[in-house]
Amino acid sequence: MRNSTWRCPNVVWFALLFALSAGCTSSDLSSAYPELARVVNSYYSSQAEGDWGKTYELRSPEFQKMVERDYYLDQMAKDAQGWQLLSYDIDSFEERGGLIHILIVFRYRIDAGEGPANVEFLDRTSWVKSAGRWYSYNAGIQRHLPLNDSISR
Repeated sequence: MRNSTWRCPNVVWFALLFALSAGCTSSDLSSAYPELARVVNSYYSSQAEGDWGKTYELRSPEFQKMVERDYYLDQMAKDAQGWQLLSYDIDSFEERGGLIHILIVFRYRIDAGEGPANVEFLDRTSWVKSAGRWYSYNAGIQRHLPLNDSISR
């Protein structure tokens, strides 16, 4: 079995530029937006556990209007096969266009048929507050979960 770590250079450069322009760290997110930090943690903890019902509940109302729950549950379970979210860390965040954009370092264990491998990459996620609650607007593509993307903005 081969065990390797892979990083996506294009995402890294984007992340570096984003981080330099934003300059706010994960501890700043907990201070500035404590409820949002809790929701982000709940979302990705649920994703790591494969609790797609919970992640659906944390998607924006607009997303839920466009994507039926049963379809989401089925598709996310299929798309997650072979991928296990091991951990994640908030790198930085910024408020722009009515959304909070958070850059997150994701660490996965994948099995793509050639033996398991660990992958790490940076991905930008977006969060929106609606009716006093925080929701995932765009939970990050993360390569294998296309329904994490936003509907439109």
